[in-house]
Amino acid sequence: MKTRTVRLLHNVVIFFGFAFLLWGLAQWQTYKLTKETGVDGTGMLVTEEVPPGGIITVTSSSSEKMDVRIVKMDSRVIALTPNNTYYDSHLARGGRDDGGVGKGVSLTTSSLTQTRYMVLIQAPRDETLTYSEADVKYTVEVFIWAPNFLLLIAGIVLVACTMTVGTVMGIGIFGPPRWPPATAPAQKPGPAEPRGVPPVERAPPPAPVAAEPPPPPVITAPPARRAPPPAVPPPEAPFEPRYEVRAEEVAPPPMPARRGEPLWDMAPAPVPKPSVAPAQPGTPLKKIKCSACGSIIPIYTNERPLRVTCPMCGRQGTLR
Repeated sequence: MKTRTVRLLHNVVIFFGFAFLLWGLAQWQTYKLTKETGVDGTGMLVTEEVPPGGIITVTSSSSEKMDVRIVKMDSRVIALTPNNTYYDSHLARGGRDDGGVGKGVSLTTSSLTQTRYMVLIQAPRDETLTYSEADVKYTVEVFIWAPNFLLLIAGIVLVACTMTVGTVMGIGIFGPPRWPPATAPAQKPGPAEPRGVPPVERAPPPAPVAAEPPPPPVITAPPARRAPPPAVPPPEAPFEPRYEVRAEEVAPPPMPARRGEPLWDMAPAPVPKPSVAPAQPGTPLKKIKCSACGSIIPIYTNERPLRVTCPMCGRQGTLR
C-alpha cells in the first residue's frame, strides 16, 4: 500500500475518533416550566433518566420569592409529612438552608448513579406571605449535561491506537517535517550584570583608518632550473643469465704480539713434520706455547731474533 494512502486512512481514523469524543460530550437535555399570574398550585417538572456523571443546572426567575428544590427520584419513595414537605434524604439541592429561596435562584447538582430528577417550585412555607401562588409569575429553565461514556471511550481508544500505530510506522498527522530543525551550537549566556550597579558605558568604536596603498610587487628572479635526474638503466631481460661480482677477500690485520712472544706468520708454508726431533743439549732457557696447536716449544739460546718452528704442527714464527 502506498504511503499516501496509509497516511489518508490514518487521518480518517483520527478524525472519527475526535468525532466520537465530541459526540459523547455534546449530550444534553433541556426543560422549561412557565407559570403566568392567576394560575394556582405548585409547579413541578420531572426529567428523563440521566446517566451517571450527569450535571443538572436549574435557573428560576420569579416575581415574588419562591422555594425551588431538586429532588432525586431513585428507588426510594418520596414520603410527604403532615406539614406538606418531604424527607431531606431525597433532596439533592435547594431549600432555605441551601439558597433555594428567592426571586432569582440558580442550583447545580450531580449524581454518580443513573437517576431521574424532579424540580419543585412553591411558595415558602416557613415565613408569612402577603401573596398567594396564584399571584406569582415565574420561569424555570433546566439544563442537564449527560455525556455518553461509551462514545467517549470509543473515541479515546481510536485516537490512542491510531497515534501509536502512526508513531511505530513513522507516519504523522501532517507527514514528516518539511524543514528539519537545524542543529546549531548552543550559545553560552554571557556574564550576568550585578544588580544595583549602573551599566558601564562602553567606549565608542575607533574611527576607521584610511587604508594604505598596497606595496609595489617585488620582482624576483626565476628559480634556477634543476639538473635532470640521472638516467635509470633499463631493467635486465627476465631470461638472461645474471652475474654477481664479489669483493676481494682481504686478510684481517695481524694481531699485535705481546712482549716476549714470537710473531707467528699467519699463512706459513707447510713444513713436513720431521720424523725425529734433533736433540738439544742442556736445559732450556725458556718455554713458549704454540698459538696453533698449543704445544710447548723449548728455547735453548738467547739469540734474538730467533726463528722458531713448532715440532708438533710445523708452524714457524720469529721470537724477538
